Amino acid sequence: MPGLLALSGHRSPGLPAVSARLMAGIDGGQREWTDFFFGTLEWKEGMPDFYPMGRRNPLKSLAEATGVVSIPEGTESVPAGTIIPVQWIQ
Repeated sequence: MPGLLALSGHRSPGLPAVSARLMAGIDGGQREWTDFFFGTLEWKEGMPDFYPMGRRNPLKSLAEATGVVSIPEGTESVPAGTIIPVQWIQ
């Protein structure tokens, strides 16, 4: 979607981003490239919580996801409790 928005001339084609608390550690990232993990955002009190879905059917994960996190190149894991930027899929 952001690529289509960029091609159509939008000034800010990315998804909106929020800071969220990672509720389960993310392991198994590829050190050689940026990796993406789908998950769900839940708003309770204050900062939202992000629950990663893990590695399962990517199409099903995309259909159920309310957020996506990118883990930068060179990072293999992110521990639970870390505050991370999450792209919000509305």
